[in-house]
Amino acid sequence: MKIIIVGSGKMGSYLSNILANENHDITVIDKNETVINKLNNTQDISILCGNGLVAATLEEADIKNTDILISTMKNDEDNIVCCLLAKNLGVKNTIMRIRNPEYKDSMHYIKNDLGLSMTINPELLTAKEIANTLNFPSGIKINYFFKGKIEMLEFKIKENSNIIRLSVKDLISKIKKKIIIVAVERNDKVFVPNGEFVFELGDKLIITSKLQNINNFFKFMGNVTFKTKDVMIIGGSKMSYYLAYFLENMGINSKIIEMDKNKCEILSEKLSKTLIINGDGSDKNLLLEEGIEEMDAFVSATGIDEENIIYSLFANSLNIPKVITKINHLTFNDIVESVGIENVQTPHIIASNQVLKYIRAMENSRGGNMESLVRIMDDKLEMMEFVINDEFKYINKCLKDIHFKEGIIVVCINRKGNVIFPTGEDVLKVNDNIIISTTKSNIKGLNDILR
Repeated sequence: MKIIIVGSGKMGSYLSNILANENHDITVIDKNETVINKLNNTQDISILCGNGLVAATLEEADIKNTDILISTMKNDEDNIVCCLLAKNLGVKNTIMRIRNPEYKDSMHYIKNDLGLSMTINPELLTAKEIANTLNFPSGIKINYFFKGKIEMLEFKIKENSNIIRLSVKDLISKIKKKIIIVAVERNDKVFVPNGEFVFELGDKLIITSKLQNINNFFKFMGNVTFKTKDVMIIGGSKMSYYLAYFLENMGINSKIIEMDKNKCEILSEKLSKTLIINGDGSDKNLLLEEGIEEMDAFVSATGIDEENIIYSLFANSLNIPKVITKINHLTFNDIVESVGIENVQTPHIIASNQVLKYIRAMENSRGGNMESLVRIMDDKLEMMEFVINDEFKYINKCLKDIHFKEGIIVVCINRKGNVIFPTGEDVLKVNDNIIISTTKSNIKGLNDILR
């Protein structure tokens, strides 16, 4: 597809790189010549130095023959104007980033009135993901599929876990509950495990099942699950506001520590149930006075990555059960993992993944039966959603009798809204939606998952 991206910041450059690698025709527009030339030297894309709010610039980028325009400029109002202009110039699909909390309750109207395909708020999406994670204290991250109907939990096996040196089949036999082991990451390599796969200390797992089965799994592992009651947030950012808003509605107590007095006053006006503290998050004595040691969770959400890492390391040293760190630059990912910071959230990556999911679904709707594709575990694992049609040769056959390629498993089946976590005895029927897990990157259609 031909795609125009207006704005070459973190989100714009990340999207252009991923989409170019997926063989889309990408043009990036930005007024900053230095930034856009740097992008041109590192990515296989077309660049155009100019103003995305000017019709002549969009026409020079061939807007009339473009499938999708994505506007990721810093200013929300600029993104609104850009998408409106692009629609008037003939592009059918427009995606807009919008971040101002004041627009939170108006995004639905903005999307519909402007005829946008999608509006994306990175900070809102990240806050929602963190809030959902706090419902599963033992999980590192949570990925949602089938419009939130199933959760996939990502976590690391720690010392004294009861599943160390157990095989997958022995684990399932011992817990006597249906748990799907979606993938395992070990030493930067990702596996889709079979029944003989043996777990080791430090393995990072992704699992899915019904909530009760997941709780039983963690009890067997020896990980203590608990309800999050008290959360401390460092930094009064947009994401912090959204997170506190969600926590208020979840009945979870939260306090925000922010150095800027004006930000504190604004947050106090908007958050009636959240304690706002005007203070320095780097002040160890202040954190101790505010009860950091009694917190169930700690979220470091300032605008400076280095500060967030240091604050999270301090929280880890106090053995706070859940420590979540906002990181804006991917270059820090390897560092934070090496020092024991496990739950890292990057807003522009979370937002970009939503955009990528939409584009892949749009592309696949033109032909084939793949509904969506999501890459997780640093793009090493692909989660693909397919619709079973009447051309599939294993209709009504048990999964155990279907000859899947090695390294592919059926994670779940959505049958008319009923989610099934399958065993080998389950069958696939026409119009079933299925999600598969695979480390292979050459799967385009349903038949490609078969030997």
